[in-house]
Amino acid sequence: MLPTIPSLTIRARVGLAILGLSVGTLVVMAIAVYLAFERELRENLDDTVRLRAASNVQLVDSTQSPPVLLSGPDPGKERSEGEAVLRLFDSAGNVLDDASPAAETSPEEKALVLRAIATGNDEYGSIDLGGGEDYRAVASPVLVRGAITGVLVTGIERSQINEPLSVLRLILAFAVPATSIVLAFGSFWIARLALRPVSRITATAKQITQGDLERRIEGVKTKDEVGELAGTLNAMIGRLAETVERERRFTADASHELRTPLAAIETSIDVTLSQERPSTDYRHTLESVRGQAHRLSRLTRQLLLLSRLDSAQVQREFEKLDLTGLVEAVAATFADANPEARVFVEGSSEAVEVRGDVELL
Repeated sequence: MLPTIPSLTIRARVGLAILGLSVGTLVVMAIAVYLAFERELRENLDDTVRLRAASNVQLVDSTQSPPVLLSGPDPGKERSEGEAVLRLFDSAGNVLDDASPAAETSPEEKALVLRAIATGNDEYGSIDLGGGEDYRAVASPVLVRGAITGVLVTGIERSQINEPLSVLRLILAFAVPATSIVLAFGSFWIARLALRPVSRITATAKQITQGDLERRIEGVKTKDEVGELAGTLNAMIGRLAETVERERRFTADASHELRTPLAAIETSIDVTLSQERPSTDYRHTLESVRGQAHRLSRLTRQLLLLSRLDSAQVQREFEKLDLTGLVEAVAATFADANPEARVFVEGSSEAVEVRGDVELL
């Protein structure tokens, strides 16, 4: 049987969700930035190679046959240190002059030269000249009266873009997880602050479930969803307290109302049984007990209806009644049962109609 995995808190779920979203978003952004930066560097390197090739063509002496590569400046000693290439090939693809002896030639370079001879245009390509170094090179045909007499190869080591790209990879490799972790912890902290009132609400609810209906949720005054929840719960607790109080009063009232006929029945029976009596006395006692039993039955039925008064079904059974006539009838019944009492009923001459139940009223 697999162990039960405890459910995560909302704070933890929010933190993990932000972590996942931030990692995915940052990875996509990092890839996009890297590709854009790499393309920009490649284009800049091609522009540099093209400008150098246009300048190096001026170093070719085409008046001689075969053409000769004149010695030219070596800025930054790039050619002498193998960081740049400047070579002159003949129309058959053989090396005529080499101004960059530190960088060896390769079949890839010769293939680039032959492609330039075949097309008659400048040809760009990435070549490997050995030693694990790649170069971005351009093969420029040397034309004399429309004929190709040679090909000048100008190249720059790709380390000029590889090194910045390596640095960018390191930066992104550190920035993406670091930013994701910071966002995750930040979202966890923000969620913790946002849900702090919920913890207060939970603690108050636990106290209320223990029977303390006088408690209310305090300290949540915000105008957001949590504040609205606290206000709603306070209103619900207030209604619950009122309901419990009504139930308590109802129980007390029911106990009082039921105690009277029960006491009357018990008294009548005890008095009758206290001594031998004629049958008429027993009959009178039984009639009295029956009357109290009827009263007890009516009270029980009324109390049951009162307990169901909030029910929509009971309210649907209400009908229009003349309240004035009902009050006069109740007063008359009371006056008949209590001749020593003086009852007066005063009211409007107009009928007062209400919706209700005769027995309940």
